[in-house]
Amino acid sequence: CLLFLMDLPPPYSVHDPAVAPAAGVAAARAAPSVQLSYGPPPPRHQAFGAALGSSVPAPGPSPALFAGYVPPPAMSSPATAPGAASSSLGRTASKAASMGTPIGPTVHPQIGFNAERDAQILRQAMKGIGCDDAAVVHIVTKRSWEQRDEICRAFQSLYDKDLRQKLRKELRGHVDHTVKHLLRDPGTRDAHWLKKLLKGHASDAVEILCSRSNSQTHEMCRAYERDFGCTLESDVIRHTEGNYKRMLTTLVRGVRQSASEAVDETAAKEDARLLLTTDASSFTPDSVLTEIMGLRSIPHLKRVFELYKQAKNASVMELIATETRGDLRDCLTTIALCALNAPAYFAEKIHKAVKGLGTNDDLLVRILVSRCEVDMVQIKQEYLRIFSAPLASVIKGATKGIYQRTLLNLIDEA
Repeated sequence: CLLFLMDLPPPYSVHDPAVAPAAGVAAARAAPSVQLSYGPPPPRHQAFGAALGSSVPAPGPSPALFAGYVPPPAMSSPATAPGAASSSLGRTASKAASMGTPIGPTVHPQIGFNAERDAQILRQAMKGIGCDDAAVVHIVTKRSWEQRDEICRAFQSLYDKDLRQKLRKELRGHVDHTVKHLLRDPGTRDAHWLKKLLKGHASDAVEILCSRSNSQTHEMCRAYERDFGCTLESDVIRHTEGNYKRMLTTLVRGVRQSASEAVDETAAKEDARLLLTTDASSFTPDSVLTEIMGLRSIPHLKRVFELYKQAKNASVMELIATETRGDLRDCLTTIALCALNAPAYFAEKIHKAVKGLGTNDDLLVRILVSRCEVDMVQIKQEYLRIFSAPLASVIKGATKGIYQRTLLNLIDEA
C-alpha cells in the first residue's frame, strides 16, 4: 500500500511559455510553440497556432484529419495572458479557443523517489529462475528519465553490475525493446532510432529531426558519433540524395532559429513573398522551401503560412504537393504538420502503427517512449478527437500481456 501511494504521480503543473506576437499586424499573433527538453519533463503549455488550410490533399499524414478542431478550454498560467490564434488545416477553417489546450507528460517524476530502493526491487525481480517482468515494468515506466538514470547508477554502486545489460539478458521481445529505450538517455535513443531508420526507412528520419530542439539535435549527434564511429550528417549524406539530402543535413546541424525569439513581421512577409514567387523561373521551388522550412522557427513558419494563404488564397500544403515530389515532399509535409499541430500528427502516426495487418511495434514504441514525457496528454486528446476512440482501447486491441501493460503505463492508462 505504501509503495502504491508513493507511485502516485504529482499533480500537473501549468506553464505557458510566452511567444512575442508579430509586430505590425495586430490581428495576427504567433502561437506558442512546443518546447522539448532533455532536462526535467516539461510542464504543460499551450501549443496550437495558425495552421494550414488546404483544398488539395497532401501526401503523408492526411490534413483532413485536422479540420474543424476547436480545442477545449484550459487553464492559463498566471504569467502568460491567454491569447487567441486562428488556425485551419484541410478544407474547413477552425478557430482555436482563446485558452489553448494543455500539453503535458503522462510519465512524471515519482514523489518520494528512492533510487537505491528501486535498484533493490529490480535486483530482487531478476533473482532466481526467470524474471518478474511486471515488477521491472512497474518501476521503469513510472519514473522520469532522470530517475531511471539514477536507478542505473545506484544499481552499479550497490551491485557493481550494469542494470541495462542485466535487463537485456532477462527481458524478451517487445518488453525488452521498450525498456531498452526507456533506460537510454534521450539523445542516445534518438541516435539509435535514426541509425535504424537511415538503413531502411530514411524518409521517416525527418519525424525525429524536425520535432527536436537545436540542443537535443546536438546531443543526438554526439551520441551517434560516440556509438557508431561516424557522424550523423555523414550517414544522412550516404543514405539520401538530392534536395531531400539537403533538407535533412540542414536539420541535422541544429541551426534552426530559436522559437523563443519574437517573430519578425518583415522577415515573415519576405519569406511569404519568396514562396509566392516560387512559380517564377527565377526561383527553384525546392531550394526556397527547404531553406525556409529548415531554418525558420516554428512561430515564424506559422506566420509565413498565414501570410501566404492570405495572399494566394491557397495553402502552403498545396505548394508542397505541386512543387515537390518523393521523399522531399513527404519530408516537407511532415515538418509542416509537426510545426502546426504536433500532437495531432503523432496521434495519426500511432493510428498508422496499430491499424492494418499487424502492429508496427517499432513505430508505436518510438512515439510512446519519446512523447510520454513531453505531450502525451494532448496526443491522447487528439487521438480521441480524430478517431473517436480512446488511445488506451486501441492499444489494448493491438497488444497483450506485459507489453500491453508497459505501453498503457506510458500513457497513464494502466
